[in-house]
Amino acid sequence: MDSFLELNHSGKTQLICIKGRSYNTYNKVRKYLWFYLQILYYLIFKSYDIVYVQTITTTILPIKLISYFKSLNIIYNVHGADVITMKKITERLRQIAVPLLYKSKLIIVPSEYFKEIVLKMLPGLSDCQVFVSPSGGVDLELFKPSRENSRDYLTLGYVSRIDYGKGWDTYICAMSLLKKEGYSVRGIIAGRGSDQTAMIKMIKDKDVEDLIEYVGPIPHEELPLLFNKFDVFVFPSRRNESLGLVGVEALACGVPIIGSNYAALPGYIIDGINGYLFESGNVVDLYTKVKKIILLPYEKKLLMSENARRIASTYDTKVVMKDLYEKLNLII
Repeated sequence: MDSFLELNHSGKTQLICIKGRSYNTYNKVRKYLWFYLQILYYLIFKSYDIVYVQTITTTILPIKLISYFKSLNIIYNVHGADVITMKKITERLRQIAVPLLYKSKLIIVPSEYFKEIVLKMLPGLSDCQVFVSPSGGVDLELFKPSRENSRDYLTLGYVSRIDYGKGWDTYICAMSLLKKEGYSVRGIIAGRGSDQTAMIKMIKDKDVEDLIEYVGPIPHEELPLLFNKFDVFVFPSRRNESLGLVGVEALACGVPIIGSNYAALPGYIIDGINGYLFESGNVVDLYTKVKKIILLPYEKKLLMSENARRIASTYDTKVVMKDLYEKLNLII
C-alpha cells in the first residue's frame, strides 16, 4: 500500500482495511462490522476512478449490495484462498463473487500458473482481462544476503503456516531420514497454525528434537535475519500455492530452495540453477535433493546462491508496483 501512496502522490487514495489479527471472536466480529460499514459509507457516498479490492471473499457482501444501485470500476486482486476454497462458507462467497468478476475492469493474479486457474474458473473471460503481478514483489533492500561464516553442517529452514497440506510433516520426515543416514544437518521451523501440537509431537516421535529448532511466528521485517541463518529453504507445500512469495524472499537473501514441483513454485525454482524441485509429498525425493546440495562443490553452491538472488531480482517490488500502477492508469 505504501508503494501505491508514493506512486499516486498527485491523486487521492482511501484505504479501507482490517488492522491487526484478532484471536478473540468478539474483537474479530467488531472489526469486520466496522470494515463493512466503512466499505458501504465510502463506496456509496464517495466517487473513485478505481475501487481496488484485495480479496474477493471477505469483501463481496457489501460490494455486491452496492453494485445493485451504483456502478463501480472494480479491480480485483484474486488470491489462492479466494479460488481454491477449503470451507463451505468461502465457497459460497466465491460463487456470489463470480458475476462481479466477469464485470470487473481487471483481475490481478500473482502468477502465470494462477492466471490459468482463474481463466478455467471463469470460462469466456478474456485473457487480457487478467494481469499477472506477483503480490507486491519483494523489497530487495530489506531481503538481501548477509550470510554468517560457513558451518560444518547444513541448515534447512521452513517458514510457513503449520497447517494441513503445507508439508511440515514431509520436512520433518526428511530430516529424520537425513539423521539416520548420518548427514550433518540442522533445521529451523518458523510459523504458527492449527497443526502446531501435531508438529511438535512428530518432532519428538521422529527423534529429531536435537536437530530441529521451532522458533514460532516471526515478524515480516525480521525474516531476512532468519533467512540468512539458512543454507537451504525448504518449501514442501502440497497445496495449490498461487505464488508462495516467502520462497522468493528467501531467494532474495541468496538462499537456494528445494521446493515441491507443484502449483506456482516451478515458476521461480529452476531445477539445478537456484535450487531443486522434488515430487510433492515424497520424503525420499526431498531427502535425495538435500543430499545433492550437500555433495555440491563449494563453487557450485556459491553459484546457486548467486542465481537465487539474480532470479529474485525480477520480483523487485519497485518494478512490480510501477508496472501495476501503469496498468491501472491505462484502465482509467
